Amino acid sequence: MDVDIEENGADEAAEMFESLAKNATQIPEVLDKAGEDISERSKSLASAKGLYKTGKGVAGINWDRATVYTRTVGWGSRPNLHLYFHEIGTYKDPPRPHIRPAALGYEHTLVDNVKRTLYRI
Repeated sequence: MDVDIEENGADEAAEMFESLAKNATQIPEVLDKAGEDISERSKSLASAKGLYKTGKGVAGINWDRATVYTRTVGWGSRPNLHLYFHEIGTYKDPPRPHIRPAALGYEHTLVDNVKRTLYRI
């Protein structure tokens, strides 16, 4: 029994995947920008809630490259730990989050930026 296989669009698909792979090399830069933006927004939210009065707290909010495709936004060294308790709350004080709203508010922007980078739209 002979089977004829017709190649429809194989070349176009290969070109598309090559283009995606090439464009994906730019994703770390998109993530760096996201880390910067979320960090700045977190500082703004913390200041608006009056949390700037807690030592180096607001200045200690920063971002870091955890891996090639992971960025973390949070607090630096231990003197900034006080803002952590504002973020999650304690048994005496309710949470006054500033990093979570900043990150969640940036979610759609990040997805759009990744799509734009991959597909060059």
